[in-house]
Amino acid sequence: MLKLYVGEDLVELSMLDLIHDYIGEGYEARIFCYGDEVLKLYKRRCKKDRLDEDTASKLSKLSTSRILLPKKMIYDFKDERFVGYTLKRIERKRKRDVLNRPMRHFVNELDLLNDDLLYLANNGVEVEDFHLGNMLYDGRIFIGDPGDFIIKEESIEGGIYRNNVYTLNRFIKDEIFGMVRLDMVERNIAEEMFSDFDYIGEQLRETCNMNETVKSYVKRMVR
Repeated sequence: MLKLYVGEDLVELSMLDLIHDYIGEGYEARIFCYGDEVLKLYKRRCKKDRLDEDTASKLSKLSTSRILLPKKMIYDFKDERFVGYTLKRIERKRKRDVLNRPMRHFVNELDLLNDDLLYLANNGVEVEDFHLGNMLYDGRIFIGDPGDFIIKEESIEGGIYRNNVYTLNRFIKDEIFGMVRLDMVERNIAEEMFSDFDYIGEQLRETCNMNETVKSYVKRMVR
């Protein structure tokens, strides 16, 4: 029996519960269903840096719409050791489905991500490590706890936002557009299409037909 404090609640999980509610795992943690949230439980041994208790607690006080932040802290019942946190649960669809959505939908999703990144920058939070592995898609684009949050309380907000935009832009160019099958020449063209430091959503608005799909747009732009 695994006993945990999830926020203020004492939760007891049997082996059968853990097997039934298991979703998956990465280098640093295992993920389990927990009502409308998920439990992110740290592995005992992990070579990858992960959120410490102080950073996770600070992030839990912020509110974003598309970048999933820690909600409740999780502690081991026996020694009250910090062992993870909860996140909002997202029912997932195939990530490639986003390529078949119209650019109007896609750009709107990017605007929401950009709003989150500006909000986080205004609160001194720099975000890194966006990739398909932490993208969740249910018809909407979420970034599921990227893990690399850097709190820079004394940094200039504009510099943090610029770095956050770079993270988003590289994610779109390398990961989302990277799902479109292109040859080497086409990939080089795609790489040069957009500035890394100007929000990519505005750049897309200037070059796309809002009714074409993401895949069609990428294919057209690299001809």
